[in-house]
Amino acid sequence: MTEYRTTTNSEREALKALMPKRLGIILPDLLVVGGAVRDTIMGITPNDIDLTGPYTAHAVVTKLRDHNISAQQLNATYETVIISMYDEYHRHVAYEYTPFRTDLQGDGRNTTFASCNSIEEDLKRRDLTMNSLASDADGQLIDPNDGYADIKGKLLRAVGDPVLRIREDFSRGLRLPYFADKFPDFTIDKRTLIMIRNIRTQMAYVGIGEPDVLKAELVTKIFNKVFSLGKGHGGRFLSLLLEHGAFSISTINHKDSFWYDFETMSRLIHPPKWHTHDPAHHLFRVVNDVLTKKQAWAAMFHDIGKAHSWQASTEFPWNTFIDHEYHADKVKDYCERLRLDNVTTEGCILVHSHHMRVKHMEKKSKIRQLQLDVGPHLRVLEEVSRADAGPNKPFNAKPFESLEEEIKDILLGRHLLARGLEPGLELGNRLKYAKHHQIEYGITDLEELESIAFNVDSVLLGDFIRINERFKYEAKLLARKGK
Repeated sequence: MTEYRTTTNSEREALKALMPKRLGIILPDLLVVGGAVRDTIMGITPNDIDLTGPYTAHAVVTKLRDHNISAQQLNATYETVIISMYDEYHRHVAYEYTPFRTDLQGDGRNTTFASCNSIEEDLKRRDLTMNSLASDADGQLIDPNDGYADIKGKLLRAVGDPVLRIREDFSRGLRLPYFADKFPDFTIDKRTLIMIRNIRTQMAYVGIGEPDVLKAELVTKIFNKVFSLGKGHGGRFLSLLLEHGAFSISTINHKDSFWYDFETMSRLIHPPKWHTHDPAHHLFRVVNDVLTKKQAWAAMFHDIGKAHSWQASTEFPWNTFIDHEYHADKVKDYCERLRLDNVTTEGCILVHSHHMRVKHMEKKSKIRQLQLDVGPHLRVLEEVSRADAGPNKPFNAKPFESLEEEIKDILLGRHLLARGLEPGLELGNRLKYAKHHQIEYGITDLEELESIAFNVDSVLLGDFIRINERFKYEAKLLARKGK
C-alpha cells in the first residue's frame, strides 16, 4: 500500500495542479514523477513534466487516442510515450510517460530495464533523493527515500548506496555536480561524494579499463544543461569535477584532453597583478560570470593555452604565460571531440584567439578590423572579455562599440578583372590586402589601392593572409575543416 508524505496545503495544491485533469480521469493511476515534483516543492515552475504509472506504453497510446489525445511511442527500449494536448487553459503542453521500471543490470554505460509493479520500486533506481519523488492526481506526495526532508534541509543525497548508483550509470558523476551547481545553496552529503570520487575504482569494478566511458554527446548534453542555467552557474560544476577527479568519466579522458589541461592549470600560479586565482579556477570564474551557453563554452576554452605555454620564473614564485592565445588548434580539437556545432566551435576559437588582443585596443582601424574578423561572435567576445577582467579590473569596452561610419570598399573585383586578373581565390586575397591598407593606413585613392593590390608579390600576399589575417582565417578553417 502506498504511503504518502505530509506536505503543506499550498504544496499539495501546487502538486495537484501538475496533473492534467483529463489524463487523471482517463488513467487514474497516473503519477507525476521526478524533477517536476522536486521543483514544485521548491517553489520553482517546472520546465517539463514527466509521468509514470503501471500502464504499458501500448495501453497508454491506445487509451489516449480513443479520447482524441495525441500520443506517440518514441523509444521501444524504455517504452517512452510523448503525450501532446491542450490543458484547461487552452495551452499546448507535452508530457513524457514511461512505465514503472527497475534496473536489471548495467556496466555504468548501458543498463537493461524491466517493468515493475510499484512506484516505490521504480523510485529506488533514481540517482538522488530529491529526484525520487512522485505525486498523484490529488497532489499527495510519494516519498519512500526521504527526498522531501532533504529538499527542506538543502542536501544532495544519493538514493541508497552511492557506490551502486554510480556503478549503474557513470553519467551520475556529471549529474551530481550539475545539481550542485543548479542549487548552489545545497550541500553534498559526504557519502554521496563517492559518486564523483575515485571513479576509476568503480570503473575497474564493473570491468571497464579503457578511458572512453561516456559518449561525447551525453557529456556535451549535460554541459549544455549547466551552461544554459545562465550567469552565476557553471563554476561550481567545473570545480567539483576537477577537485574530485570526475573527469575520468569523460570521453576525452587522456593526457591530450582539456581535463588534463585543467589539472595542469590548477597547479600554476598567476602573476598577482593579473588574477588572484590559479588559471583553472580563474577560467571557472569566467564561465560563472557570463550570460549564455555559447559564451560559457567560449569562456571555458579562452585560457586553455596556458596549460601549454607556461614557463617557470627564475625571479618570482609565479609562472609566466607566453602567447597562450595561440592554441586555437587545441580548442578546435576539443570542440570536435565534444561534437559541438560549427557556430559554437568558431566562437570558441575566435574568443581564444582574440581575447588578449582587445585589452588595450584603442585605434579605430584596429577596432574595425577586429569587428570584421570576429563578425557575429563579437558579443560573445565582449562578455567573455568583460568576465575575464572581473569586477576589480578595468574593462576596455571600445572594441565593442559601434563605429558610426561604415567603411565601404573602394577597390572592387571589377577593377582587378579589368587589369587582367582571373576570378578566384587570389583575386579575393588581393582585394583583402587592399582593404587592409584602406583601413589601416587610410588610403582612399582608387588608383593607389589598385596598384597595391595588383603589384603585391605573391609571397608577401601569402604572408599577409597567413599572419595579418591569421585570426579570422584560422577560426573559419579550423571550425569547418573536415566537417
